[in-house]
Amino acid sequence: MTQLSNINDLFKHAFGFERMFNDLERLSKTTSNFPPYNITFDRFKNPNEYLLEMAVAGFSRDDITVKVIVDGDIRSLVISGDRSPAKDGCCNPTPSEPEYVVRMMAARSFKRVFNLAENAAVSDVELKDGMLKITVVITTPEPRKSETLLAIK
Repeated sequence: MTQLSNINDLFKHAFGFERMFNDLERLSKTTSNFPPYNITFDRFKNPNEYLLEMAVAGFSRDDITVKVIVDGDIRSLVISGDRSPAKDGCCNPTPSEPEYVVRMMAARSFKRVFNLAENAAVSDVELKDGMLKITVVITTPEPRKSETLLAIK
């Protein structure tokens, strides 16, 4: 039995999975856990619908951008938020803005990227009570042929 010492060893045993291996390597190097999120689904009611819940307390609708980016055959759900200190008025307060004595709540920007399968589509985006909720629906693709006979030249 062959033992794999790193992800590059997988290239020796598969064809056409380079994107998946590169994504796995990129994900293993991700260091930020902000903002926290959950991904859930109900296997009994609707097993083809996923719910991404992201805790974005303090961010308004104007601070958050949700988009699907298609780059060739790569589809990504990109969620970003910009609530930088300069935007909050902490550095140069005006008479209508508060001047902070203690500031312990983070005011930082974020960007989260999730890869989407070709049969996945975002169906709903909602921001309520500091929770960003994104519904992703997976459609069932047409069945593929299980076997293809190739002609020998």
